[in-house]
Amino acid sequence: MNADVVNEAYMKKVNKFKTNTSFEGMETCAFYWANILGCIILGPLSCLVYLCSSCYIIEPMEAYVFTSFNKVRGVEKKQGLHCQPVCMRERQKVDLKVKSLIVESNIPDMTGSPMDVKAMVNYRITDPIASTMNVGNVPHFVQTQAFDTVLRICGKFPYKAHNNVDVSLLGDAHHIAVQMRELLQKKCEIAGVEIMRADFIDLSYSTAMTMSLLQVQKAEARLDARSKVVEGAVSITHDAINTLNDSEIGLSAQSQMELASSLMTLSCSDDGNV
Repeated sequence: MNADVVNEAYMKKVNKFKTNTSFEGMETCAFYWANILGCIILGPLSCLVYLCSSCYIIEPMEAYVFTSFNKVRGVEKKQGLHCQPVCMRERQKVDLKVKSLIVESNIPDMTGSPMDVKAMVNYRITDPIASTMNVGNVPHFVQTQAFDTVLRICGKFPYKAHNNVDVSLLGDAHHIAVQMRELLQKKCEIAGVEIMRADFIDLSYSTAMTMSLLQVQKAEARLDARSKVVEGAVSITHDAINTLNDSEIGLSAQSQMELASSLMTLSCSDDGNV
């Protein structure tokens, strides 16, 4: 679904919640009469208990969302002691502190190579109404959206670039993390969540892929070493033949070929270790 459509639907829903902050008609009568009759019927002692249960404390970085008759009546963020009638009214606490989560999984890159990816996300709730009305479990929702975002982002780039022009996860992780945070923010707006940071902690090839890469690197190293040995052997043979020709020792063409063959064989063999 398009993110703009989701955000538009989300804003309509939030505006609907925020317009229902006052009682209407029978709701007003039912609310106040229920509280008044409750105090009269219960008696002085029970009334005192009822009033005490109506009091609550808001700690720093906390908020309460009040609902009644399936409508949002308001949000309280001010710290300190507060009192609200509890009859026919519910209050739900929302934690506004910054939270962190870790996304860790085996994810393929753009080429299909498996990677061990670990990413960290810092977020906080900025809209208590949206977090309570639109999403049932905010941490689980953010965790799921973060995993989906990391999966999508890693699938758009290779782990390692073959040149300095291409963008890769290994060389441009910081810039790619900015795109990851922006994408995750769009996904979490419906929950009233602000993504403060989304970054990679670890990016590496999986164990099976690492063994294959080591074999490739070993083969490349053997080829480079053999190429240098052959280059050196040719240079040694060329210098030896030129030195002999410049001296009083004269070599025939057949002798030069045999000498070159012997020197090349001796120089390139290196006891068979290369």
